[in-house]
Amino acid sequence: MNVSVVTPALNERASIEALVESLLNQTVPPTEIVIADGGSTDGTREILDSFAESDPRVRVIDGPGGISENRNAAIAAAGHDIVACIDAGCVAEPQWLEKITAPFAHGEDWVSGFYVPRGSNLRSTCAGLVLMSVREEINPDFMTPPGASQAFRKKVWNRVGGFPEGMAAAEDTLFGERAKAAGYQPYFEGDALIQWRPPEGVW
Repeated sequence: MNVSVVTPALNERASIEALVESLLNQTVPPTEIVIADGGSTDGTREILDSFAESDPRVRVIDGPGGISENRNAAIAAAGHDIVACIDAGCVAEPQWLEKITAPFAHGEDWVSGFYVPRGSNLRSTCAGLVLMSVREEINPDFMTPPGASQAFRKKVWNRVGGFPEGMAAAEDTLFGERAKAAGYQPYFEGDALIQWRPPEGVW
């Protein structure tokens, strides 16, 4: 199965290397990784260019800047029908891509993974648990896939006009609502996990 993994990025020097390495070391590796850099000025682009030079699976493109704008640019540039989304600042657990793409073999069009908080210290991780849901709380019939851990066929993205742009937050929720309104129902794969970094200084 050919799969494009897409990531929006902007000034993620501290975390981008761990993300790309986690994607290159999946149990089922991606066919390509497309990263849209929205004009990073902190050295992120140089790190990405180095990955692209050493591994042909990594493609770095210029993005417009915002998270939805960058994500849409990466999806548009993706060369395969099945697209898996993960955000900068996250790390994919080793079986994430294998788990999140397996349902496509059974006819699914849209699959939701999940996430676990991994802060720089215990307090930050606990804050992440408070801020976000945990798997045990999820009702698959009503959940909306997180932008940083979902996969879909490109027809879903095309049908709803991509991720809504010009938004600072909740663009993934609106994308999900539009996809559901168009008749798509996400398949929940709770074992397709990424680790996300809760915001520092939340206290």
